[in-house]
Amino acid sequence: MTIAREFAEYCADLSLDAVDDDSVEYTKTLLLDTLGTAVGGYHWSDSAEVMVGAGSDLHGARRGTDGTATVLATGDRLSPADAALVNGALSHSLDYDNRHSPGSLHIGSSVVIAALAAAETVDASGETLLEALVAGYDVTARLGMACNPRSSHERGFHPTGTCGTFGATAAVGVVYGLDADELVAAFGVNGSQASGSYQCSVTGGWNKRIHPGFAARNAFVAVAFATNGFEGPPDPIEGELGFLQAYADRPAPERATEGLGEVYEAARTKIKPYPVGTFAHVPIALLIDLAEEEEIAPDDVEAITVELPTSGARMFARGDGDSHPTSSAEAQFDMPFSAALAVAYCDASLGSFDDALSADRPDSFDRLMDVTTTVASDELEAFLPELYPARVTVRTSDGTYELFREWVQGEPEHPLSWADLERKFADLTPTFDADARRRIVECVRDIESRTGRELVAPFGDA
Repeated sequence: MTIAREFAEYCADLSLDAVDDDSVEYTKTLLLDTLGTAVGGYHWSDSAEVMVGAGSDLHGARRGTDGTATVLATGDRLSPADAALVNGALSHSLDYDNRHSPGSLHIGSSVVIAALAAAETVDASGETLLEALVAGYDVTARLGMACNPRSSHERGFHPTGTCGTFGATAAVGVVYGLDADELVAAFGVNGSQASGSYQCSVTGGWNKRIHPGFAARNAFVAVAFATNGFEGPPDPIEGELGFLQAYADRPAPERATEGLGEVYEAARTKIKPYPVGTFAHVPIALLIDLAEEEEIAPDDVEAITVELPTSGARMFARGDGDSHPTSSAEAQFDMPFSAALAVAYCDASLGSFDDALSADRPDSFDRLMDVTTTVASDELEAFLPELYPARVTVRTSDGTYELFREWVQGEPEHPLSWADLERKFADLTPTFDADARRRIVECVRDIESRTGRELVAPFGDA
């Protein structure tokens, strides 16, 4: 049986009754997290108006009003495919969306977004929406792991976009009630439209932000072709010229289906505590704790050394002569910026991040960036992709501190509480009032007895 066929039969037969309660509850936290990042990406990112404008132009109106799916941050109504494109791009724009470490990719910004657009369009039950999320997270994560994830990055692809196309298709297929044959055909279409070039990580640009938006939009393309009788290859994933061969140097196809239906990958997904790339999370946590516990002021710091896994250092280190970040896209993947943020503000919220990018930031912030060095470690690289550890050494006028840690709060083994999630949601939705936030949280927590339209309704009113 091909991987596409196994995925298709799993998705078509999936029932929430078979999923353990803990995994169901954790999936709800991923739903709330993604709703927040989709709104926050509009209010806090510099590319937001471009995303919304492009989606409206594709729909055929500058500000859409006649579609069946909602742009969560603005209330615009577009086609489900165009709304998914905009919401998915916004959700990933802050790099604050939930992430599956073993597969080294973000999932909610494609899977949740696509499933929600479909569920709103047909007013699917909340139970069906949850089934779609479980299926979509499983397909995306498992393909990420089957790419032997770092080998896909090394080839220059972003698995969030490539694998997310298949996972979003699974999610939309579950909402729309596709049978296994139709899902196989849809996955066959995906083999010709999965995309996600990582050149933007080398020379800049916003491309990374739109990868899950494309994945979410392309899910509707695949489903439309499949339900109209399109015939695709039966083995688009592991075939001789299939997805895994194209997108990974060292694929591990067996990981795609190992434990399928027994281990739910949604429950192994991290909810990010900071709006920066994952490699900077542990250093931020260590530096905030140190600055608070030892009462270290920015002017006390003489030098900061951050030791990261080799691939992380390659992504987050400054080159000789590189200037300080001037945009959020640069700052999200700049270790000196994250280190200065942690020490100067003892905080890494969106407000602090935004303030640190402004022209009014204190001079001490630039000095902290200047005295921060990023070091590559093959020892720490060995922890990937399950863990993203770091070692931080801070030299001050009073002494030197060395700290090491493997994890941050938000990992599945160290989950954020609902109170933590609600604080993050509030940070992401600065224009929503307390009542709108409360209604959304209540709907998510009780989603089994609600519908897709009920869940989205408060966003149009906020």
